[in-house]
Amino acid sequence: MQGKTTFILTDKDTGRVVDKREEKNMATDFIKDVFNMPRFALIGGNLNTGISKMLPMYNYLLHGLILFDCNIPEKKDDYIINGRYNMIATAGDVYSGTSTTRGTFNQNLSGEIENGYRFVWDFSPERAVGTIRCASMTSSQMGNQGGVIANALDLSNNSASKALAIPSGVSTNYMMYRNKCYYYYNLTNSSKTVNIYRYSMADPDSIGINSTRSLKLEETYSLPLPYVANFTFPNTSEGRFYVSHLSLGSGVISITSGYVDLDSKEFVQVTPTTISVPVKGVSSYSMKTAIYNNQIYIFHNSNIYVVEYDGTLVKAIPINIISMSAFAIKDNRLLAAGSASSGNYYIALLGGDEIIYLPNVSAFSNYDITEHEDVKYPYIVQRNDSYLYINLRTDYMATINNLSEPLEKTDRHALQVQYEITDG
Repeated sequence: MQGKTTFILTDKDTGRVVDKREEKNMATDFIKDVFNMPRFALIGGNLNTGISKMLPMYNYLLHGLILFDCNIPEKKDDYIINGRYNMIATAGDVYSGTSTTRGTFNQNLSGEIENGYRFVWDFSPERAVGTIRCASMTSSQMGNQGGVIANALDLSNNSASKALAIPSGVSTNYMMYRNKCYYYYNLTNSSKTVNIYRYSMADPDSIGINSTRSLKLEETYSLPLPYVANFTFPNTSEGRFYVSHLSLGSGVISITSGYVDLDSKEFVQVTPTTISVPVKGVSSYSMKTAIYNNQIYIFHNSNIYVVEYDGTLVKAIPINIISMSAFAIKDNRLLAAGSASSGNYYIALLGGDEIIYLPNVSAFSNYDITEHEDVKYPYIVQRNDSYLYINLRTDYMATINNLSEPLEKTDRHALQVQYEITDG
């Protein structure tokens, strides 16, 4: 990404141009990083709204301007403002208010150019008064703040502005990331058919300023199931979607299980028939199941039962969780997440000689378990007592344009900033 910025200072009474200069900008790593998003930003339900905020970039990601009174170090990987630099004014969308620290978007002069976009913002004489030493492109949300740090944009599954989403018309329940593709699957026909959708993610370097999509549907297929599936488990290490049927009787759980092999595109049943597992008591809490290292793990009534495919009970593991939320795999360990009687959330690491409890872990949500430490700027993780949110920092600098000479803007001058940004 490259471009130039033109500053035009005019006398407010005569309209005469008193200063005009053209400056080149440096693109930071923001665009590269924003499209290398955490893959679990896509996990969960309801991913059917399209990319409403991210593309094309000029609608949101680059639709803001910040004017600083200081020079900013030109470091590509250091683009979060984080309150470090003093802002004279900002500009984002069209604005007709009275704030003296906010400009307005010029719709008539802005628009697409070859391989890019031309942004034009206007500041009337009483606005943006000061010595301008640097300009940066930012989000429209940041530009609309008038010099105040903007709140993070929620990219969680509950947000209307998701990081990515598959095209409308495909109702998706689950997702897996494998071989640089996103695999979605859902159950239809009374849960006796599994539908697979494979999407490829565009190389971040190939996404242009005016691009409108970054996910491409590569293939879709459906497989009939020999039983009604009511539990699913994506095993990312094996590349398999496990689908199972569990039913709870008096002191016994019946289970039938199999998986969709993403490589062969075939369904394989792993239990020869329906097997029965004796359990302790009857709990009103919902059951959960996972298949890991060719064994079936079943959570019920604060126990995890490890069962062979032929129904042999290997062991029952008492666990300090009364309400199970999810199984997941991380670092070749099976994780079980849920809440204890104290109300605290726990993640228990299974699959080893010892169960390790991680109390009140921030990398937990009602939707899935995430690799919290893998979330890098411009993404951050925030949570409340019940939910995990993957948010996008909006106080970023997509470009840094240190002026060769300071620009003095007084209340006798109007200022127009023309920002042309192109691919390359």
